[in-house]
Amino acid sequence: MAKKIQLIGMITIIFVFTFSQVFAAEVQLEETHIGTETSVLTSEESEVSLPASIETKEGEYFDKETNHTLLILDDANLLSDTEKDLLMSDMMPLLRYGNVVFLSVDQNESTADALARNTYHDKFQSTSGVLFLIDMDNREIILFSDGEVEKQVTADKEDSITDNAYRYASNGDYYTCASSVFQQVDKVLKGQKISEPMKYISNALIALTLGFFISFLFVWKHSDIKRASSQEIVKNCAVAFSVGAITATKIGQHRVYSPPSSSSSSGYHSSGGGGGFSGGHSSGSSGGHRF
Repeated sequence: MAKKIQLIGMITIIFVFTFSQVFAAEVQLEETHIGTETSVLTSEESEVSLPASIETKEGEYFDKETNHTLLILDDANLLSDTEKDLLMSDMMPLLRYGNVVFLSVDQNESTADALARNTYHDKFQSTSGVLFLIDMDNREIILFSDGEVEKQVTADKEDSITDNAYRYASNGDYYTCASSVFQQVDKVLKGQKISEPMKYISNALIALTLGFFISFLFVWKHSDIKRASSQEIVKNCAVAFSVGAITATKIGQHRVYSPPSSSSSSGYHSSGGGGGFSGGHSSGSSGGHRF
């Protein structure tokens, strides 16, 4: 009876830990969303002002102090003029770390990941920066980073950031989606934490699996049925050996051809220059989510 109580207590602790992790992740995610929505409301009430170091063109902002560029390429016309100004304000803090790009498309003949990667590399090669894409054709959002920014905004972080923002795109709120992404990138680059619910859920599932494994070992080790030793098995078995007459039976035959050896041989040898990549880029990382 005591063993059963111990087992039930152990399983209860495991479940409490699992669901507390998931609940904490959901609360943290909700707080992130609330913070984003609050910042949006506040930014709508204020006028967008540019630092003196910023040179502007249509949809392009160049920071003379950092030599980094901000681009808003809304080819799918997802944002109003006011939303573009607000998004530019959200993106501006990232210029201290690298180039920053917002891109939206309604037609894409390649994958969303390839479009994001190629667009960034075409404009900035492999320099430091981020690009956020809303691909309406593939119904997917992609966050791509390269250079120094990639060291902190890793593929795992990119997946977490887009996991937190894709619901806004699903609801047609593309500005809030993009704003949430860039604000989370800014937090990561500042060394702050962001919501990573899938990470917590994965950890909880691992803990649950490990807990069940430990419980199984506990029950198996303390089971009343003991495993017989090798000596006990041999002692209680009747052992007998019987060897009959050995006979040889021919079942077939085959030939083996052995050609004469030669000090020289003819044939061909091929060599050539390596092929591979021409004009492409393989640097950078990306993460995304369908909406």
